[in-house]
Amino acid sequence: MNLKASLTCTLVPQMNQGPFVFRNHDLKTACQLTKKHGFQGIELFFTNPSDINIQEVKKLLNSEGLLCSALGSGAGWVVHRLSLTSENRDIRKNAVNYIRELVGIAAELQTSVIIGSMQGNSSSAVDRSTALKYLAEGLAELAQIPETAQYPILYEPLNRYETNLINTLGAGVELLQTLPPQRVKLLADLFHLNIEEKNISQSIQAAYPWIGHIHFADSNRQAVTEGHLDIPPIAEVLLQNKFTGFLAAEIFPDTDPELSAAKTMKALKLYFPSAFGS
Repeated sequence: MNLKASLTCTLVPQMNQGPFVFRNHDLKTACQLTKKHGFQGIELFFTNPSDINIQEVKKLLNSEGLLCSALGSGAGWVVHRLSLTSENRDIRKNAVNYIRELVGIAAELQTSVIIGSMQGNSSSAVDRSTALKYLAEGLAELAQIPETAQYPILYEPLNRYETNLINTLGAGVELLQTLPPQRVKLLADLFHLNIEEKNISQSIQAAYPWIGHIHFADSNRQAVTEGHLDIPPIAEVLLQNKFTGFLAAEIFPDTDPELSAAKTMKALKLYFPSAFGS
């Protein structure tokens, strides 16, 4: 079984209060601690594509035998206020270009780019149908990038408090069905699904062919087993379908981030013993 697990690391100062295991660490230390706790990959967030020294990142990953599980685009919104659904055409264009540059870098790291907060919202300036049109157009343009044939974009439905566009996996599937096949996949974040889905495991099963990545977080966005999510049926769906992507811990860390890493690995061993050992 090729199921893999990763931790998350932001190198964006403005995102240091976000749900990332490593928020005040340099990349070398984050990689070392990720390997120490038995994870196969690390999910990375940078401020600008130009900040990414590809060769240095590769060197650090290779030194620890790690994969880059994904590149996040969150700074595109948090820092640069770029959105695929902005009423401003130039901002939408800049958002596409920002993600396009990340896609090229991600391909060199043999991974995909996540689009979450950069999807934006509808508003008084952009009604819902227009915002969804802009979102589909932006994703369709990005899906034409040659690298997405091998490393699909990961589109993340968010809960209603973060976007008013796509909140469920089912709605995400409807959007993806309008795009080039297999060039955009869904990122299923258990924290968001806990808020929006009637039945998480059934929703994952129904959307499974479109799912490429999982954010492994509990209901309170802490390490799995620290909240009230019913994990066994979720794990059963992933195991039955032989999911081979990453389970990435996008979570708020404990005072000691290593404790969150250890708790996450303990949960992985409990619910996926065939992949991570008992």
